Amino acid sequence: MEQYKKEFIDFMVECKVLKFGSFTLKSGRKSPFFMNAGAYVTGSQLAKLGEFYAHAIHDNFGDNFDVLFGPAYKGIPLSVATVIAYQKLFGKEIRYCSNRKEAKDHGADKGNLLGSEIHDGDRVVIIEDVTTSGKSIEYEMRDSAGYSIPHNGKDLYMVYSMKARNELNANRIETYIQDTYRFASGAADSTGHGQTHYTLNYGVRMSHWNFNQETIFSPRVSLAIIPAYHENTTLRFAAGLYYQAPFFKELRDTSTVNGITVATLNQKIKSQRSIHFIAGYDHRFSLNNQRYKFSAEAYYKALNNLVPYSVSNVKVVYYGQNECSGHAAGLDFKLYGEFVPGTDSWISLSLMDTKMKLNGKSIPLPTDQRYAVNLYFTDYFPGSKKWQMSLKLAFADGLPFAAPHRELETNSFRASAYRRADIGMSYHLLDNKHHEKKTFLKSVMLGVDCLNLFGIDNVNSYYWVTDVTNQQYAVPNYLTGRQLNARVLMEF
Repeated sequence: MEQYKKEFIDFMVECKVLKFGSFTLKSGRKSPFFMNAGAYVTGSQLAKLGEFYAHAIHDNFGDNFDVLFGPAYKGIPLSVATVIAYQKLFGKEIRYCSNRKEAKDHGADKGNLLGSEIHDGDRVVIIEDVTTSGKSIEYEMRDSAGYSIPHNGKDLYMVYSMKARNELNANRIETYIQDTYRFASGAADSTGHGQTHYTLNYGVRMSHWNFNQETIFSPRVSLAIIPAYHENTTLRFAAGLYYQAPFFKELRDTSTVNGITVATLNQKIKSQRSIHFIAGYDHRFSLNNQRYKFSAEAYYKALNNLVPYSVSNVKVVYYGQNECSGHAAGLDFKLYGEFVPGTDSWISLSLMDTKMKLNGKSIPLPTDQRYAVNLYFTDYFPGSKKWQMSLKLAFADGLPFAAPHRELETNSFRASAYRRADIGMSYHLLDNKHHEKKTFLKSVMLGVDCLNLFGIDNVNSYYWVTDVTNQQYAVPNYLTGRQLNARVLMEF
């Protein structure tokens, strides 16, 4: 840590700005520390504070900015003190600017801004005092073309800003009951075979949440059948009514007026509901003295009271209301084999279709991965039980995404397919599970892996760049490229 940062921490403690302990914020959250910038009350304190901010800004931005913007109210003296210190320490004149809570409608400096005007092409750094407040504060500034969008040549506006304080104090009561019943049909022969075996699981879950006064009942049932004609086969059937209670961000409803977003908690929100129907098939068999298992499953889920959401970069944005219905349907196939004792190798194929209906238009859910093929294979090297190799392959459909601050139903794209290959080798240096050697170690395994062998650039999310005409461009954020990984596994 730089020396000025250490001195800044001591300075905050000395000024009684930074306190440690157990603090309850206005939101009701607990915090181990609390900062109150209002405790800077003398000229010498503000002068020293400005120097610390000037050092931090210079470290991050150098001289590559023109205006220091401090949001009202505490940001106003911070911006003034900092531009004075910046000129003193680094010899560059920086203009300061702040906003008014209410626009001034008279005088030469009428408008929303205090201090310097902000011109097209100005590079702006924002200084803020808030560290722990318990508020929900979000903002987005677009300046990728040297402009702040939207712009009118005088006042500073952001394309999106949200500031809210909401408290949630609610109680939930939950209970469930479940039972398993096993029975058989048919007559057993002298070896005990010849019967069809059934396993029936059934139950119900109930909960009540006093926030929205919602009481839900969730019955579910599943049946597994091992038929008499083939004891290595299992048929599975399940159905149920499932609910997902909304969490905080799902029940936070937002509305935007004049570019300012206000968030309130929607007390009329309901739990998202899904009716499940599932059928499955498992079959165990041997081939060339190797054991295998094949599994297949088909499912359909009828979805209601959905809360739509979109994914912007890595941020999930919820609508805050039950606006959609939809479905999820799919097929899963998986073949297992055991070539190394205790370790499954497998290959799988998944097909899925998910849709939701929003404002009369059917669009894919953000989790709509239409296909996925995965393989994991591990085996011994020929002629040796000490050397093992593993291979992992993945090929999957890209997920849908949308541009931020656009209507979800009018702007849906899909990322490129996910492709990856991993390969690894391991050497069993010590196998002492039967205590044949006098050592406290049972096993030592050495290994090396090459992850993302072909160095494929797989897209994780998109960063959106907007030009002065408000045209948006999706710039991909990529997952990790090729990596080497060494490992040592010891058992005691």
